[in-house]
This record gives sequence, C-alpha cells and structure tokens, in this order.
Amino acid sequence: DAKHRFADYYADCPMHSVPREGISKAAIEKYLLRQEKSGKGLDYSAVLQIPNNLQTLRNYYSQMTLVDDCIGQVLAELDAQNLAEDTLVVYTTDHGFSLGHHGFWGHGQATWPANTHREAFNISLIMRHKNSIEAGQVSDELVSQIDLFPTLLDYTNIKSKSKIPNSSIAIPLENAVSSTRDAIYMEQEETRAIRTKDWLYMQRYGGHSEHPLHDELYDLKNDPEERFNLANDVDYTTTMSELKNKLEAHFTTYCDAKYDLWQGGTTKSNSDKAWYWQGVWGGDWQPTFEN
Repeated sequence: DAKHRFADYYADCPMHSVPREGISKAAIEKYLLRQEKSGKGLDYSAVLQIPNNLQTLRNYYSQMTLVDDCIGQVLAELDAQNLAEDTLVVYTTDHGFSLGHHGFWGHGQATWPANTHREAFNISLIMRHKNSIEAGQVSDELVSQIDLFPTLLDYTNIKSKSKIPNSSIAIPLENAVSSTRDAIYMEQEETRAIRTKDWLYMQRYGGHSEHPLHDELYDLKNDPEERFNLANDVDYTTTMSELKNKLEAHFTTYCDAKYDLWQGGTTKSNSDKAWYWQGVWGGDWQPTFEN
C-alpha cells in the first residue's frame, strides 16, 4: 500500500483506465530465463503478479500524483523568486513503463526478447520557458531524448560540436512548426528498432544459435496499439526491407565500435543477459558493470 499524503486519493479507485490482459508469453519467458540463469529456481516473485494487481496500480498512480504535486511546488517557487521568465524547465524521464499493456510490467527489458512497444519507450517531455514557448502547445512530432542536448545548447547560445544524429527542437518549440525528424531509433541489447509516424520495426540480433529471435513489424496507422505483427506477411516485405535498411544504416554510421554489442562490443553500463552475449562472443565477454 502507498504510504504518503495522496494514498487515500486512490484507495478505492477501480483503475478502469488501465487495461487488464493476460501475462504475455514474452514476459513469462523472460522470467523463466532469469530464474534459470541465476540458478535460484522459481520464486513466484511479483514480476508476473503485479501487472493486474489493484494495490500496485493504485500505489503507482498515487506516486505519480505525489511527483506532480512536488513539481508544482518547484514551479511555484520559481514564480515566487521571479526566476520563471529566465528558466527553461524540462520535465522528462529515462524510459517508458507498461502497467500491464501487452501483458508485461516495466520497460522494454521486461520481456524476452526485449521490446520497443510505445508503452516501454514513450516518455514524458514537457517544456516551459515563459519568454519563448507559447503555453499549451501539444505536438505529436517525433522527438528523441538525444535531441535535448542540442536544444539546451541552443537556449544557452552554445554551438554544438556533437557528431551524433540529434537536432535541436528550440525552433519548433518557439514557432510551433514541425521538426525535421522523420524517424527515431531505439536499442535494448538484442533488439534494435526504428519508429516512424507510420511504422514500428523491431529487428532482433540473429547470431545466437540456441536462442533464435524473430523480428516484428507494426502498422501504426491501422494498428496504433501495436497488436498485429506483420513481419511474416509477404504483403509487407518491401516495407520491412526499407525500414531494415534504414535502421542498419543508422547503427553502422553512428555506433561506437567499443559499445556495439552486435559486433562484439560491450555495454556502457550493465546487462541482465550476459549469458546471451557470452554465447555469441565467448565466455570472456563481460558488460562494463556486472549485474
């Protein structure tokens, strides 16, 4: 149970806004693999219980309300100290989070193989700058987290020397115009993906003989909830090939060889599936930080 000043707001809430569905096969497989590789056996932990658990959902939403209230206090203090006019406020987070959507709880790493569904990777991005950004704008433009770096530099009048494929969204923000980005790219170890306004294509690493993985393709116009995998439908062979070429060109161009897992590199942090990459690159392979 939540134990803070907003806990009672949700104490009896039926949480009908959160879809209930069965645990996905991919989430169960991730759980079983984790238990097998850890050598601890099955522990019937909360991982497979919490997606449809009312207590957990109420706790989660009450915590969000608590965060919202605290953010409001920060904004009020900026106003009180007459700093709001000269302060760019960016509200965002590090990853998305499924609350049972697609049958898993958490972000993309909660399934095997990892996924890049909207719930797992879509994040909040709310910006306020009273001097330049018109309040109340809502945009469905494609924006990547890496776009924050050049955007902040724009607001501080510093020239970016970055060679990564990012672009400032300062001008679209201030002039309510479209950004120039036509695709965003994602990676979760053995899963790489490209998302456009029309398509989501997940490509899986294919070099582990004991654990063959399969690609996924979703038509976002006709299937916005990403339920129907079209990867094996011959009618979409051309579309998938075009997205695959674009995705592979992106990673070929911008990957740092030291951290290119798909070419024998390591991770920048940890990995919860070192066993997988050791099966590909040999037993000496290690993540930068071990889990």
